[in-house]
Amino acid sequence: MNKQIVIPVFYQVNPSNVRKQSGSFMDAFAKLIQVSGDESQTWREALAEASNLSGWDSSVTRPESKLVDEIVKDVLKKLNDMFVSTDFRGLVGIDSRIEKVKSLLCMETLDFRVVGIWGVGGIGKTTIAGAVFNQISCQFDGCCCFVANVREESESCGALVHLRDKVLSQILWESINLGTPNIPSIVKRRLQSKKGFIVIDDVNSLKQLEILAGGLDRFGPGSRVIITTRDKQLLLNFVAAYNIYEVEALDNREALQLFCNCAFKEDHVPKDFMVFAHRTVDYAKGNPLALKVLGSSLYGKIEQDWESALHKLNKISNLEIHNILRIGYDILDREEKNIFIDIACFFKGEYRDHVIGLLNGCYSSAQAG
Repeated sequence: MNKQIVIPVFYQVNPSNVRKQSGSFMDAFAKLIQVSGDESQTWREALAEASNLSGWDSSVTRPESKLVDEIVKDVLKKLNDMFVSTDFRGLVGIDSRIEKVKSLLCMETLDFRVVGIWGVGGIGKTTIAGAVFNQISCQFDGCCCFVANVREESESCGALVHLRDKVLSQILWESINLGTPNIPSIVKRRLQSKKGFIVIDDVNSLKQLEILAGGLDRFGPGSRVIITTRDKQLLLNFVAAYNIYEVEALDNREALQLFCNCAFKEDHVPKDFMVFAHRTVDYAKGNPLALKVLGSSLYGKIEQDWESALHKLNKISNLEIHNILRIGYDILDREEKNIFIDIACFFKGEYRDHVIGLLNGCYSSAQAG
């Protein structure tokens, strides 16, 4: 049976009268029972139970337009709480990281707030920002925008202004095509009345922030902005240091779980591969992308293949391993064919061959899946 939620609305009636079937409600209740022929005791019990639930009273929340608005918000929030959290069950360690970002957002306050998410490539910045966006966007009455892959999308001529216009269009709910960096005063005044929520993902230049995030105080009270980047110094131009969340690497338990999900399609390590798995996880340094890539490349392989892969990893210096970790999740998801070229660019000579050989199985297994 599906989970159900009851939200009582006491419209022009006293909740106490509903609970006791007294006062003005008594006559109406008696007529209903007479017409329907149902057992009155069943109705009485149901009404008593409903009136004890948290609900809305039209005599308390006025005017009626505000009552309707508050009921809609309440329903959306309850639906969001029921369904959104299940979307992230496969993302190891995501819950605690979501909560840390939400604590910085301070949703209970009405000030304007900008929060930064900072970390190396592949650590999960975009994933965390997306999860937070999905969980709290319902609190902004549709005035929300997730600007993804800014670093990549802004490479073409005029792309930044186009992205900025996209933000304005989604916040104002109409097509905006200004085509210039400057925002007219009439648009600014409209933005000041909006409670908006914007995520600006994967920023790598000051110009991007100046156009996409410049003048953010033009948005109304309660608005929130999240900026993700690999460059903390860049972030400090727009975000107070205490509002920057540095994404932590996965701890040993989380790292092993994610690796096992990719390498064995289960949550535990088969006994024969215990030593191999722990050694491989050590190389990834808790970086989710590295764990995903290494695990996928070794899925279905025999022990000799694992030995060979570890031997190749042993030939790669710590600096080169760190460079592997700088590749982002977005590359793996959108351009599986190019991931090997992107990673190999960090290497020279025989090391490049080692990396391509190690990761080749990842693309093959992804295609097979």
